Amino acid sequence: MNSGIADADEAASAIAVAIRSHRDAVARDEVELFAARREKAAQYNLDAAGQALEYLQGDDPVTVLRKEAAAALADQFEVAGEYLDDAPYGPHGAPPIVSTGNY
Repeated sequence: MNSGIADADEAASAIAVAIRSHRDAVARDEVELFAARREKAAQYNLDAAGQALEYLQGDDPVTVLRKEAAAALADQFEVAGEYLDDAPYGPHGAPPIVSTGNY
């Protein structure tokens, strides 16, 4: 459900505009605009998933050391446990916002 609800919402909006337009060019443009917007959201989700997977399974020595240190200290320091829970997953920017205001 990374963006499934927003995809459906955007699709419904694009279809409504296309139906009301009564002009093929406007309908086509709206559908193409919808596709471009959702492609940005899909790329954001792909990047986020890739970065999370790299963090969780990657073998970067610095990341491995940080995770091991946080795990060792988690019982004594709450912030270490929070780091493990909230680690730097995914892109650090906000997801793309589309015309309906939804992601």
